[in-house]
Amino acid sequence: MVRFKGRYLMYYSVPGRNNQNWSIGIAASSDLVSWTKIGVLQPGAVYEKNGLCAPGAIVKDGKVHLFYQTYGNGKNDAICHAVSEDGISFERNATNPVFRPTGSWNCGRAIDAEVVAFNNRYFLYFATRDTAYKVQIQGVAATASLNTAFNRSE
Repeated sequence: MVRFKGRYLMYYSVPGRNNQNWSIGIAASSDLVSWTKIGVLQPGAVYEKNGLCAPGAIVKDGKVHLFYQTYGNGKNDAICHAVSEDGISFERNATNPVFRPTGSWNCGRAIDAEVVAFNNRYFLYFATRDTAYKVQIQGVAATASLNTAFNRSE
């Protein structure tokens, strides 16, 4: 949830039929009590074909930056990024997915993104699992400068 242009915007996961094709709902509030659904971000890119969910948002440079995960791809689920000038219509980052962990310590899957600014850097936190999918692990990706565009290579 973020405060943006005089109102609060909440981004949340919306399951599809039979727990497939998840999407991201968008609701607005002026008082954090009463909420109105104002939009939905549907899968729109090839890497999102099975769904998208678990959004986390930040406001940077007068725009909403949304971080979310692909859904239903097992070890290929990854973190993606999109940006919006109005908080409702999003343009996907051309370098999506922007993050997927590597190395033998994890299964290669990244979910549940959260981006936090700290000490003049952005930190991307995520969850993954061990290679046997038995233990969930929290990780932090490489940090990015405050002037980042949140592209994969940054």
